[in-house]
Amino acid sequence: WITRVIGLTSLGLLFVPSSTSGHHATAAEYDISKTVMVKGTIARVDWSNPHIHIYIDAKVDARHEEHWAVEFPAPGATIVAGLSRQLLTPGTVLTFEGYPGKPDFHPEAAPDHFACAKAVTLSDGSHYGFVVGI
Repeated sequence: WITRVIGLTSLGLLFVPSSTSGHHATAAEYDISKTVMVKGTIARVDWSNPHIHIYIDAKVDARHEEHWAVEFPAPGATIVAGLSRQLLTPGTVLTFEGYPGKPDFHPEAAPDHFACAKAVTLSDGSHYGFVVGI
């Protein structure tokens, strides 16, 4: 009987999706001791679970631009905060406030910067805040 239970449990664990163990604490990936505020234009939106990712081009000066990958909450939490797919489309100008990514956690070559958004202000002045798990 015990051998059967152990065997069935082991078999069941084989079918657990690998993404269930992939969630992270914000503090593991982002520097929660710092806050950045960046104004830019949405270049691309990946609206999917477990988090929405928005790619933003921000002008530093007349000649230079920074490229940001910004992690938003899950789609459901973003909608509860008041944002929608229609508000977060390429070409939309926004300002986000968030925690910058830890450099050693994001070794990819592009984009230049990473952040986890804790609030967003659209160009019309509407402001949306998120509850960010630390």
